[in-house]
This record gives sequence, C-alpha cells and structure tokens, in this order.
Amino acid sequence: MTEPAHVIAFDAAKIAPRVTETSDPAVVDTPYRAQSWRHFEAPDRAALAGIWEAEPHLERCQCDYDELCHILEGTVRLTDKAGHSRVFAAGETFVVSAGFEGTWENLTPVRKVFFILGKP
Repeated sequence: MTEPAHVIAFDAAKIAPRVTETSDPAVVDTPYRAQSWRHFEAPDRAALAGIWEAEPHLERCQCDYDELCHILEGTVRLTDKAGHSRVFAAGETFVVSAGFEGTWENLTPVRKVFFILGKP
C-alpha cells in the first residue's frame, strides 16, 4: 500500500536512528547517550520532527528554537534560570519556546515525539 502524499508516519522501523553522545561538562552533569529518528526534515523552514530517547541526565539549555514535545515514556523536569520548575510525565504535551534558559532533566529514561521549529 502506498502512503498518502505529504503524510509521514512515525514508523521507527523504517529508518535508522541517529546516535549521539553528549559529554561536555559545561553542558551536562553526566555523559549520556541519545537516539533520534528524524521522520521529517524541512531545512528551508528550519523544521524537524521525530522520536527521541535518552538516558537519565541533566542538560543546561539556551533554546533559540521552539519545540513541541509529547512524552511517550518516562519523566522530565524543566527548570528555568529563575529556578521555577515543572515535571512532565508520559502522556503529557508541552512547548519549550525560543528564549528558554535553564535545564532539561530526564528523571528516568525518556522517549518523546518532538517537532522543532527554528529560524529559517
């Protein structure tokens, strides 16, 4: 069966994951490994969507893009530079908007759907 034009299913089995390791102590509290499946990329619009998963870690962030997140598995805590925090768990959806400065903390292993919109 042929997929409908301009419709992209997030079937991770169809594409290979991109594996990254982040270890810079200026960015993370402890090195961690992540995998992402990029199902949609539109560089001309600075858009990217897919599935991301990573081990527990704390990462310092300065976001210059907007990101919609839907947590599939696990729990995260976002804390802004003023110290205000919020925990999100499986089934919850949120947006981290451009200008966010603070930390992203995977309290458990996390798997999420994401859509990133940057500045073209």
